[in-house]
Amino acid sequence: MHVLGIFHREDVRKKLGEKIEATGEKRPLGSMKVACYYGRALAAPALWGGGGKWPMETLAELAGASVVKWGGSRRPSGGYRLLAKPEEGFELLGKIFRDFEKSGADAIVTADPHAHFNLDSFQYTVGRRRGRALDVPVFHFTELLALAMNLERTEKWLSRHLACPLPLIDRLVTEEEDRKRVEARRERRELKKEKERK
Repeated sequence: MHVLGIFHREDVRKKLGEKIEATGEKRPLGSMKVACYYGRALAAPALWGGGGKWPMETLAELAGASVVKWGGSRRPSGGYRLLAKPEEGFELLGKIFRDFEKSGADAIVTADPHAHFNLDSFQYTVGRRRGRALDVPVFHFTELLALAMNLERTEKWLSRHLACPLPLIDRLVTEEEDRKRVEARRERRELKKEKERK
C-alpha cells in the first residue's frame, strides 16, 4: 500500500489537523488553489486503500488549500518514454499542462516522486516545444503539509525546485496582506459610522 493509505485513518488525520491548527494561520495556503495529480501510478484506489475519498484532496484541504477539479489528474506523465520515445513522452506531459492551464489552479500537488520529477523538470522543454514558457509550481503533498505547519527550512527546500514555487508563495502572502488591510479599513469605517450614529 502507498503511504497515502495512512491518511485514510481518522486518528492520523485528526492528529495532523491538530498539529496544523496549533501553528495558527496557514499562510499562504489559505488562498492557494491546487490541482491534485495522481497519474497512472496512483490512479488505482487499491494502492492507497480506496474508500471512495481521494486522499490528496483531503490532505490539501486539511493544509488549508482549495482543490480544483481538472482533467489531468490521472493522465500519464510520460515516465521513461521521455527518454526512450521523447516525442510521445513530451506529448503526454503537454496534455497535463494544457489541462492545468484550463483548471485555474495555482500549482500541482502530487504524491508520486517520479511524476513530480517529470512535471517539475521537463515543463521547460514542453514550453519550448509549444513556443510559450511554462512556470508551474509542482509540490509533493508533504511540502504542502510542511508549509501548513510552518516547518523550518521549508522555503530553503522549495528553492531547489526547478520551477521555484517561492514567487507564488510571496504573491499569495502579499495578496492576503492586502486583503486584510482592506478589511481592516472597512471595519474602521463601519466603527466610525456607528459612533457617529450614537
